Amino acid sequence: MSDLKAQDVTLAEIDALTAVHADVTIEEVEAFIDQLPNEYRFLAIFVYVTAAPPEFAINLEVALVNKLIAGLGHFLAIQLISRVPSHPDLELLVPVYIRGRRAELLKRKGIPANDEPPQVYLDRNARPFTLEKVDRAFIRLSKKLGLSTPITLVTIADAVIARSLFTISKELLGLEASLLRQRPWS
Repeated sequence: MSDLKAQDVTLAEIDALTAVHADVTIEEVEAFIDQLPNEYRFLAIFVYVTAAPPEFAINLEVALVNKLIAGLGHFLAIQLISRVPSHPDLELLVPVYIRGRRAELLKRKGIPANDEPPQVYLDRNARPFTLEKVDRAFIRLSKKLGLSTPITLVTIADAVIARSLFTISKELLGLEASLLRQRPWS
């Protein structure tokens, strides 16, 4: 795209270039996440916010999160594990989940601190998720909702990356157009 002038590339063309990275739109992903049971919703939101690879998200450990937060603070810790720029208000997503919903689940299941699983995201029985279990549940919900393309954690991450690429391309296109207007000799 470096050989092209800003006015030669439309937003629709940028959208078409980034569309190959995701089978579904970001709006479809958001609507899907809204329909997920709580058991899966926070894991999906984490992937949505960070575009983290699914295996990383599922295996993310409380100790790592706490270490990153202690060393970097909430926002930089989330940025470090994120593959896309994230909004500063989302910095508390993981710590609040760990201290709130996860802690309550472990307490309700009677699991003492020394026996709790290291993973952040746990199923309703307080056991670590597997990617296969999550994907099966997501595919079942996709079918129930009549989606033409099943949504999985990979789909969510890809859609977020595609949106991020589109946003960055749009911003760069606007910047390039602005620079071209400022330099009449170009």
